[in-house]
Amino acid sequence: MHLTSRPWPLGRLAFAWLSLIVCAGVLAPPDRSALAAEALNDAIGIDHISYGNESFDAKTTAERYRWARESGAGWNRWVLYWHEIEQNPGVFDFSKTDATVAADSANGLKVLGILMGTPYWAADGAGVQSVPPPAVGQRAYTEATRLQTATLQAGSPTTFAPRGLDQPAFADGTDTPAVGKAINENNPWARYVQKAVSRYKGKITAWEIWNEPDFRPVESTGFFGFWSGTVEGYARVLKVAHAVIRATDPSATVVMGGMAYWFQQDFFPKLLAVIARDPGAAANGFYFDATAWHWYSQPSLLYDRTLWVRDQLRRYGLQDKRIWITETMLPVCNDPASKERDTHCEKGMHRGTPQHQADYIWQSLSYAFAAGVEKVFLFQLYDDGHGPGENFGLIRNDNTPRPAFTAAKTAIGLLRNVTETYKLSTARGRAELITMVTADGRRIRTAWSRVNAEVPVSLPVEGSAFARAEGATGLQPVAIASGSAFTVTLPPATLDDAAPKAPPDYVVGGITQVLVEEQAFHQWTVLEGTVGDSAGRPMGGVPVRVGPATVTSDAQGRYRIELRPGLYDVAVGPRSPGPVAGGVLESVPIWSSRPSNVQNVGIAPVSQRFLPIFQRRAKP
Repeated sequence: MHLTSRPWPLGRLAFAWLSLIVCAGVLAPPDRSALAAEALNDAIGIDHISYGNESFDAKTTAERYRWARESGAGWNRWVLYWHEIEQNPGVFDFSKTDATVAADSANGLKVLGILMGTPYWAADGAGVQSVPPPAVGQRAYTEATRLQTATLQAGSPTTFAPRGLDQPAFADGTDTPAVGKAINENNPWARYVQKAVSRYKGKITAWEIWNEPDFRPVESTGFFGFWSGTVEGYARVLKVAHAVIRATDPSATVVMGGMAYWFQQDFFPKLLAVIARDPGAAANGFYFDATAWHWYSQPSLLYDRTLWVRDQLRRYGLQDKRIWITETMLPVCNDPASKERDTHCEKGMHRGTPQHQADYIWQSLSYAFAAGVEKVFLFQLYDDGHGPGENFGLIRNDNTPRPAFTAAKTAIGLLRNVTETYKLSTARGRAELITMVTADGRRIRTAWSRVNAEVPVSLPVEGSAFARAEGATGLQPVAIASGSAFTVTLPPATLDDAAPKAPPDYVVGGITQVLVEEQAFHQWTVLEGTVGDSAGRPMGGVPVRVGPATVTSDAQGRYRIELRPGLYDVAVGPRSPGPVAGGVLESVPIWSSRPSNVQNVGIAPVSQRFLPIFQRRAKP
């Protein structure tokens, strides 16, 4: 997935997927054998379909993988805990991880394996062994453990840097990778990475180096967290792992540990600065192929924060580095179907209803693809046992799916091989519209209200078939002719997560409207027209803003701008100096199938309060 400024080529393939989730009698029922053979979506994964350190009975394991296959997700993400695999120096037990890798492979899943967790014998710090190791997905210790850590004033040894980390990675006394190089046995971390990567070469294709290294166990977190070392220490962990992986499996992807961000917002910039001072960093790609992030509760973070990450990378010439979101979800509250201890919805708790969670799926994936994220992992398949109120699962622990599973399944099925994405805020910023185009000519538009009000929108339809989904519903066909406008009212946003007495903060948009076209005509086109006063005299030098772009009218009042199709707010003025104020005409449809879209603009003089007068006509 990537952003592109190139026109979309002509020529379309058949839209077979449209027949998978439809009303009976409208299109053919799904071919189950074809579904089984369909490739999984390589851009979307799910955390903890299974675990590398837990054993499920055969029935439970089969059910988990059945749901995973039905979702269409292509990846499973889980941890190979070092402190469990090498409990005694030099003695490795991969039996549990072997079983998980085999099951993932049998079900067609790729694996993102996380390497983390210093064994007690290797910890280079004053951790307390009675404090349990933190688990990925866990948000805090139990109350009993919090009371204990408050007294002990220290976290688990598994969060401390391993001893010998300062030793060279290889037996030749260097950190320079070369295929087949012997490992320096005096560096236990290097040895563990080599053992894991060599064992699963060709089976685990991507390795994430630690989890949330910016989440430090401190008093304010009840000494819960994942990395008690320094930024410099994590940079060394990353460098050694990168060198060993390059020497052991050069084709594997090295992923920087997924960042929690909010606990140390300067950790990532500091880490890049530390790596930049390493003389070998530039020649070794700064010791990572992709950077990873964990965003929860507010889907727009996957867009806004990704742009921030890209800006940080750009400072070091790394703007082309891949960005993965390895955890994202809205935890559920007020689930009427939950048979376990549920959590009440309260403002400021960053949770939402099952419907909100379903809309979070659509909106977070749309934002991520619009920002150029390469892969997204939904956290997680089941609620499992991470603690009261930690209901993140697409599937409840009683094996019943939440509405979010239907949303995820539909989205994962649609968003395959996305080659072009772009985002438009329209209706004066009250609505979000994200367009995604796939390699086979499918155009998917997701739209939702960002405010606590209904927002009507009208989208140009230019494909040979049209279908829609709403929130957690599956895809349904809609009878509408190509060349027509599809008008829909976006339901209001309702999840106000603002603290009591604070201004409203609608963190998840309203019920998402998903609009799908087969063989869509999708090329860049032109919006042009003239700017004139109320008497029709042309006005030059007036800014005309169309979505995120701005042009200025020439001496004859003419303006012209190339755009991708969609729904744009068009604004004129103000002109400075000069007696022209600004005004906005919202939600102007731009048609790709028309060689030119015309929007003439008339502006009243100052004496008439600068009222903009818009007149629209479209060339056939």
